[in-house]
Amino acid sequence: MSTLLAITNGDPAAALIGWAGRFAASREEALVVLWVNREPDRALGHGHESVTLRDSDPAGAILAETERRRAGLLIVNAGDTTLVLDERTPLCEGLLKQATCEVMVIDPGRTDGSRCKRILVPMGMPLSSEAVRSAERLVEEDGRITPLLVGGELGEDARKIAQHELDYELAEAGIQASGSIRATVVLADRYEEGVMQRADEYDLILAGSSTMLRLRQLQPYLHQPRESPIAGAIVRPARSERETPWGGLTGRFKRWWPQLESTDRMDLFSRLQSGSRWTADFALMMALSAALATLGLLQGSTAVVIGAMVVAPLMTPLIGAGLAMVQGNLRLFRHSVRTTLFGLGLGLAVSVGLTEVTPMEELSLEVLMRGQPTLLDLGVAFLSGAAAAYAMARPNVLAALGGVATAAALVPPLASAGIALATGHPIVARGAAILLITNLVAIILGAAGVFRLVGVQGARGGVGPRLWVRRSVLALILVSVLLVAPLGMWTAQMLAAGQIRPMAYPLSPTVGRAILARLSREKGIDLLLAGRSGADWDDTDVTIVLTANRPVPPMLITDLERIVEQVRGYDVNVKVRVVSEAPFASASPRPADGSQTPASRPSE
Repeated sequence: MSTLLAITNGDPAAALIGWAGRFAASREEALVVLWVNREPDRALGHGHESVTLRDSDPAGAILAETERRRAGLLIVNAGDTTLVLDERTPLCEGLLKQATCEVMVIDPGRTDGSRCKRILVPMGMPLSSEAVRSAERLVEEDGRITPLLVGGELGEDARKIAQHELDYELAEAGIQASGSIRATVVLADRYEEGVMQRADEYDLILAGSSTMLRLRQLQPYLHQPRESPIAGAIVRPARSERETPWGGLTGRFKRWWPQLESTDRMDLFSRLQSGSRWTADFALMMALSAALATLGLLQGSTAVVIGAMVVAPLMTPLIGAGLAMVQGNLRLFRHSVRTTLFGLGLGLAVSVGLTEVTPMEELSLEVLMRGQPTLLDLGVAFLSGAAAAYAMARPNVLAALGGVATAAALVPPLASAGIALATGHPIVARGAAILLITNLVAIILGAAGVFRLVGVQGARGGVGPRLWVRRSVLALILVSVLLVAPLGMWTAQMLAAGQIRPMAYPLSPTVGRAILARLSREKGIDLLLAGRSGADWDDTDVTIVLTANRPVPPMLITDLERIVEQVRGYDVNVKVRVVSEAPFASASPRPADGSQTPASRPSE
């Protein structure tokens, strides 16, 4: 491989060749100077290969040369005004976007490349770690590399906040402080001002970026007269030779999305491997969570049901199954599936047993709601699996796992199915079982997708994943597709019938006492119901229902409307309804033949 330097008309050839020679030597590559539509300077090309390129499409010619020579690095001048693609894109920007090899765009300023003892690397950008690694190759012996983070003026703690952010970024990139790497922070309102506060101490500012923005911000400072001149450059890592537009998007996404290092992957595997085994601890926690969920569902207590979700250990083996599918780890997959099945069986047994000994005959609303899952539950489960996998992979967000377990709701549908079976409600049990299967399948698929995105790799057989992995993924996808039919049906029913909610909500105690105080002066008139409307389509704010065994004075209705408005402090729409009390019919003796008398016969 070789390092290519493209020089066009107007470029400072001597300075560029000086820097390019240093870059090539740091990579142990030969330097090839491309004189693009320009006569080569033989004196400057001494010791390096020179190639003359004459083409009306300079960018195309340079890209073709990088492909032909399998270049490892392409260097171009940031000040080149040659246009490419359109009337607005300079050559350096076009090559930065199109070249598949590593690209470095440099503005040598007033330097000649003879010295590179101190390198300043601005942090806080997606490719900053790439710039630090390039600087490590480039810096001279006994030189210094300074990762610099520009923090904002955020008060007296601004410097500490910036330092904490810088330490975190370096740790994420796997960069450790050493004799040659000494990180620091500076406070400034703008990025370029903060960088140039420290620029006088350095020979090169090297930033990692896939755009020219950062270098453009620094260029006015690079050419200012100063005692110690400085150069500026940006570096962009190589792309795949066969990268498609979708592949390019994926590559940029992966560079933005933090990938797991080897130690992180080992820690993740250890956590999931130990948590996916069927042990006494797992069995005890599963039994307790199932018991809590069952009792909470029987009494309709949402708080107890949420507690059961947090206690439940089922999430870990499901996430382990997702990791096993990505790794191609059949042993972990078997352990995870076995633990999940044993846990489900134990939880169902506990739920049925508790229901049998509990004197409850009517199903609570909590149980009935889990008997009709919808497509929304499928989406919730998939996102919960993705969030749980990411929380497992990133210890700094591991505290969110409890909330994820609450959203996934694995044990409540299992307990609902057990309650429905024990009380003789097979239709509700079927719905709860479908909800449980939906959660299990979607969580595994969501977890596998996230693990793949964060850089977990696995063994492969032939040209793709192992056969059992492909079959498992296809089986899970097939089950998901089959679940769409019942979930879609229940979703349509919910949209047609509406959500379950009360028709009326209680009034405040102050309003209630005021209404009762007014009614206490009326004989034969009592309050049956007073509440706020729970229907979206009803424009009534407050409804009052009275029972009366005599005519209701119109003044009473006016007084009630006025009282509600006065207590609430603003105009409200109050409706008063009256139910007239009718005397019961006197009992009549039944004929001896058992037929009904006219007085006892119900009206039609």
